[in-house]
Amino acid sequence: MNLRHKTSLLLGVVVSLALTVSGFCMHFLYEKALRASVYSSVDMVAQSTAATIANYLASGFREARAIALTLPLDALKNNHIAVLEKQLRVMADSFPNFRNGLFILNAEGDLLVDWPPHPKKRGRNFSFRPYFQRTREARHGIIGDPYRSARTGQPVLTFTAYLQDRQGNFLGVLGCSAQLLDPAGLGALRQKRLGQSGYIYVFDVSRKIILHPDEKRILVSDVPLGANPMFDRAIEGVDGVGETVNSRGISMLLALRKVAGSTWIVGAQEPRIEALGYIHLAELQIALASLACALLAAVIGWIAVGRLMRPLHELEDIVEQLPLPDADVASRPGKGKILERLLPLQKNPEVGGLARVVYALYDKLSEALADSRKGNAELQSAQDDLTQALDASWQLTEQLESNHRILSEQAAALEEANRQLKNTQSQMLQQEKMASIGQLAAGVAHEINNPMGFITSNLNTLGKYLAKLRAADKEQTTLLTELMDEEQAEAYRRLRRKSKVDIVFEDIPELLDESLDGAKRVRDIVQNLKTFSRVDQAEETEVNINDCLDSTLKIVWNELKYKAEVKKDFGELPPLKCHPQQLNQVFMNILVNAANAIEERGEIRIRTWCEQRQVKVAITDNGCGIPDEVRERIFEPFFTTKEVGKGTGLGMSIAYEIIQKHGGRIEIDSRVGEGTTFTIILPLDETAVDDAAADDQPADHGQGEVRTWEKLLEESRTQETG
Repeated sequence: MNLRHKTSLLLGVVVSLALTVSGFCMHFLYEKALRASVYSSVDMVAQSTAATIANYLASGFREARAIALTLPLDALKNNHIAVLEKQLRVMADSFPNFRNGLFILNAEGDLLVDWPPHPKKRGRNFSFRPYFQRTREARHGIIGDPYRSARTGQPVLTFTAYLQDRQGNFLGVLGCSAQLLDPAGLGALRQKRLGQSGYIYVFDVSRKIILHPDEKRILVSDVPLGANPMFDRAIEGVDGVGETVNSRGISMLLALRKVAGSTWIVGAQEPRIEALGYIHLAELQIALASLACALLAAVIGWIAVGRLMRPLHELEDIVEQLPLPDADVASRPGKGKILERLLPLQKNPEVGGLARVVYALYDKLSEALADSRKGNAELQSAQDDLTQALDASWQLTEQLESNHRILSEQAAALEEANRQLKNTQSQMLQQEKMASIGQLAAGVAHEINNPMGFITSNLNTLGKYLAKLRAADKEQTTLLTELMDEEQAEAYRRLRRKSKVDIVFEDIPELLDESLDGAKRVRDIVQNLKTFSRVDQAEETEVNINDCLDSTLKIVWNELKYKAEVKKDFGELPPLKCHPQQLNQVFMNILVNAANAIEERGEIRIRTWCEQRQVKVAITDNGCGIPDEVRERIFEPFFTTKEVGKGTGLGMSIAYEIIQKHGGRIEIDSRVGEGTTFTIILPLDETAVDDAAADDQPADHGQGEVRTWEKLLEESRTQETG
């Protein structure tokens, strides 16, 4: 696109933009004025219709009251049907608005008389009609709600008057019924149109349509809540004019006005496309005018720019034919003629200055090209030197990167070896500690079991001696009682009571039982310590995991009993080939951690079961739980959440390694604030049975039967009797 085209296009765009802006402003002002006029027109129709309806209702109310004043009170009191019927006939001729008829209901709501007469309905009770109830309660006439007449099926509107005697006693209700669709009354409004298809309708605050061009919609509530926003706002008490979408989905221009003295609302609406049709026509006319003006401006600009650009085109041709200056430019044929063509253009008022600049630039370009060729030669030499230096630099960089990569790999390998070394060292220290504990437990057990055997044996012997002594005392007492007189026997009994011999004989059995029980508990503690350490089971052996848990619980019971209540749910388990000492260490670490996680009194639940040839142990606490960031690192060596000096961070790491060596795994399920469950899953050996055997019997530790004092006494008596 050359300069001429660009200039013409720019001129057309500027003119089009100016026309568009001015047209838009004109359209905006015109649309605003026309829209206001249309809104005002529709609103005036709604207001005038509301005023007409208000006048009609007020007139009907006054006429009903006037008719009531003409009724003779004596005839009302004495039920003179003929007199009242004659009077209603006269009033019906005088007030043609009540074409549907006049009627009188007595104080009980029974039809007393009507015109035109319907003898079959006289005496029927109409106290259920809302207009009767409202009139009796209000003690004055009212304008009833429209309803369909049971006699004619047509919509009717009833005006009432309150009938009373001179003392104010209620005599009945006068009803003046008007046909709602009477062309001489409100029915004429249904035929009124706004534009081509706009119309007027009337509804009340109960959403019931009172007047509508479509007779099927009269006395029907068919506009649901939310279908027409302006309809809903009018019921809430907000009237006015605006644009809305009616219940049939058509965009409408709608004006809503209340009818004075009633709960009715008048709606005057016209389809938006009809009401604002003039605006769309004006938009089209303005757009066409703007397009025509823009095209005319483009043509004029094209011609004017063409004439102005002619010298510039000639200058452009000369510049395109100029050769590139070089060393032998002066000897090139035709060069002088081309430069001579610039002389007349230098005097041209439009492009003269540009022609002079081109001529001067051509001379300077010749000098600059000469200097450029010299500089290019120097630059090429420097570039060759730089290329050689860069090649050497790249070789050195590659060598450095290779050395750095090798050093990084070596550092990573050293770091991994250091980590494995620390881990192995921590495990060896833990194993040595457990082995020391096991050896200490075995030595303590041996040293304690010997004296405890003497104590248990002596206590059993002492029990036998006591049984014999008690029997001898009993025989001695019987013999002395027989040999002494009454006074000596009484003195002997007082002496026995004073020395509390009988009480001593009663307390000694209990003391012996408590001592035997204490000895048994000492033996059990020693046995549990040996079982936990398992110094005699360095190799894998088959054990029942429930026994391992019991022995571990006894060892850590002093740590648990003040913090939690331990509940056991042990299932029947087959024997498991394992290192029981190592598994006891795992159970101890998890149980101690569970107790530490409970701030006050809590609960620790231990459950075991066998499933899919796997032994599973679940240890659950209701402590503080484990956060996600801690749970991700819980098995890392030397990771601990305890204070410095209170934890090494090796307990769970070693437990994880032990379970992995047994071919199992540890699963963690924790919720902060609710608790944690550690599930230990251990695979059964290939030779293990699927179903658990019968319950294990208590182990006999080789210390002999522990017999109570009652058993010893019974044996002594049996021996003496025999």
